[in-house]
Amino acid sequence: MEYNTCLLINERINSMGTRVTTQALHDLSMIYHEQNNETVRQSLRLGNVILLSGDQSTSLLANYILDGLLNTVNCLTIYSSEEDSVLGASNWIFGRRRLGQMTTEYMKKSSMIVREALIQEKRIRVIDASKAVGVDSGKGHQYFRSSPWVSSDILMTLMYDLPPEKRGLVRSDGPVWEFPKDYISRLKLSFEQADQERKIKDLQPETSTNNENENP
Repeated sequence: MEYNTCLLINERINSMGTRVTTQALHDLSMIYHEQNNETVRQSLRLGNVILLSGDQSTSLLANYILDGLLNTVNCLTIYSSEEDSVLGASNWIFGRRRLGQMTTEYMKKSSMIVREALIQEKRIRVIDASKAVGVDSGKGHQYFRSSPWVSSDILMTLMYDLPPEKRGLVRSDGPVWEFPKDYISRLKLSFEQADQERKIKDLQPETSTNNENENP
């Protein structure tokens, strides 16, 4: 999707900020519920919304999505990790699974309907960072800072707006994406391809202008 008059807004939200963000997106989806999806996205201009270590129940987000939350963004990305001990404590206190715990192992226990829905819905992506280098640093809650793999993946998303398979990630046996052992080599190749494609795209307007000047 292209925007001509306004910047596309990309947001990265961590931990408890997830609650405020998803509530706001849900409120917007209610405000615009009578508008079609294209009109809503053109009005809000929200691009990639990234939730890291999300301290919110999975069931609440599911209800928000049923109400139309995904209509307000281009893509919602959820990062999770088995190494996040802070969310482990939050899960124990509230008695509900947190968004930042939507790992591969957890999703294997979900119903086939839920797993298939996540695979088919392109506007939501779940990424398990458990195997990423540095993700277990400290209490495992700030891995977007401690893991160069996770931070690199976020940058690739924000810079090039690429889907997971074009950022070097691999899909597990289900809807969740993971960091493979050869992530660095995959990332390097992905970056080179994305950078080359951007350079070609940047040259296209200039080429078009030159052609117009040559033809009277």
